[in-house]
Amino acid sequence: MPALFLFWPAFGLICLGLMLIAFRPAWREWRQPTDCTPLTVGIDYSNDIIYFAEKFRTLVLAYRRGEPQASSPFQMVNADIDAMCWSKVTRPLLSLTSLVSQQRIHCAEPLFVDGNIELHSGDRLAALFAQGSLHMDAGSEVYIWAHAEKDVVLGRGCSVRRRLSSMTSIELGVESSFERVHAPIVYFGGKAAMLAPPDRVLQKDGFFKDIPNAVLRTPVLYRVNGDCVLPPNSIYRGSLIVTGCLFVGAGTTVIGDIKARMGIVIEAGAQILGSVVSERRIQILQSAKILGPLISESIIHLNEYSIIGSFDFPTTVTAKNIVAEAGAMIHGTVWARELGIVWSF
Repeated sequence: MPALFLFWPAFGLICLGLMLIAFRPAWREWRQPTDCTPLTVGIDYSNDIIYFAEKFRTLVLAYRRGEPQASSPFQMVNADIDAMCWSKVTRPLLSLTSLVSQQRIHCAEPLFVDGNIELHSGDRLAALFAQGSLHMDAGSEVYIWAHAEKDVVLGRGCSVRRRLSSMTSIELGVESSFERVHAPIVYFGGKAAMLAPPDRVLQKDGFFKDIPNAVLRTPVLYRVNGDCVLPPNSIYRGSLIVTGCLFVGAGTTVIGDIKARMGIVIEAGAQILGSVVSERRIQILQSAKILGPLISESIIHLNEYSIIGSFDFPTTVTAKNIVAEAGAMIHGTVWARELGIVWSF
């Protein structure tokens, strides 16, 4: 019995000793922190689409001012641009003039251009900041990020994976692929593909309470179990949640938000003056207009002449995949988490 009586205290002391050994590094770090250096922000973890462009510009400006903290060397682009050996570049590049090269450009280092830049077919850059405009001919590519202070114009079949931004406008050519794009105006297929909006027809008042299976959840929100169809040329005020598919008729306006679990179709000429959200496919037909965020967990299909957001109220379009027909237009940010493409049928 005396041996058993001493066993448990000894066992407890052994366990406590092992715990103290295990937690000693954590205790020491808590009392005297050593890991104080900020972690590097990875390219997939910053929500600000121009974060890396602004960070690069700050570094360039500090280097040009001769600040000690920006002592990491830049390489100047040759005055004779066609004599530049792009494949041997090992440092970030700085050009004090606009760039138009007749030879093929393949560069794995970030490039800062104090002016405009034109890329030709087969050109491939990792990262690019242009103080002026960016023009990409058919078949050129930027595979990490690109930003221009002025207009960005992409030809047919260009690739701008990761991030592309402009302070004025972006034109994405047919068959161009993209992931994250941001500008006050984003044209799919170019400005020439835009069409004047159709004439509005007289709309009759509609009420969510009159929809079959509609249930009032709040003073301005109704829920419909199953599929739902809003008739054409009507106007509804309030928000709607649908457990099935939602069809918004041609020429109909909803002054509020809509959400449907199994998919949404916004027919030609309809307007949603709020957000549109679905777990499944969202299809925006010809000349339809969405003012709020457009969000799908699967795919968004923008037909020609559809307009998302406005110049005064930019918004966000995000989905796993986005297919935009030539003639569609977005104000704000487009984010295809896997792939976005501009198409023309």
